[in-house]
Amino acid sequence: MAEYRPYRVANQRAQARLTQVKLISVSSFIGLALLINWMVTQHAARLFGYSRALGPALIGGLYAPWEWILWWSRWQGADQLEPVWEICCRETAYPLLGLAVLTAATVIIARHLLRGTASDLHGSARWGDYARRSRGGSGRTPRVPATNGASVGCPDRSDETARPPSRNLSGNLA
Repeated sequence: MAEYRPYRVANQRAQARLTQVKLISVSSFIGLALLINWMVTQHAARLFGYSRALGPALIGGLYAPWEWILWWSRWQGADQLEPVWEICCRETAYPLLGLAVLTAATVIIARHLLRGTASDLHGSARWGDYARRSRGGSGRTPRVPATNGASVGCPDRSDETARPPSRNLSGNLA
């Protein structure tokens, strides 16, 4: 997506804060995703009765967080285990979906709140220098003929004499 405000001053403090929010959000998502998978793995192991076929546990009957995925890949063809895999997928997918939405919303809101609002265009245009303004008058420049027929600046009318505006027959200025 193209930048809709291409000329703005980068606010370093806001950028650092946004980076911090992103890092915390993504780290929290990863940590909570591991926790969710660990809970699902323990639930699946409990449903299987902590069978020896599941493989060795890490410490005290706890399995690695991703073990339920390995069990599913090993036994996905067994029709009698299909309800267990449906439970595991449901217990994993819904919380992770909600967590992903929350993480994305946090980053989007932080980006909105911390966006740089200062434009470097405001007040940066210079339409004359000090010497020109100090001379007084309109500061008009003589006409410079361009190569394509257009003229830049105001026409030089120094040879014309100053005269009052003329009025037409109806009394309006001409």
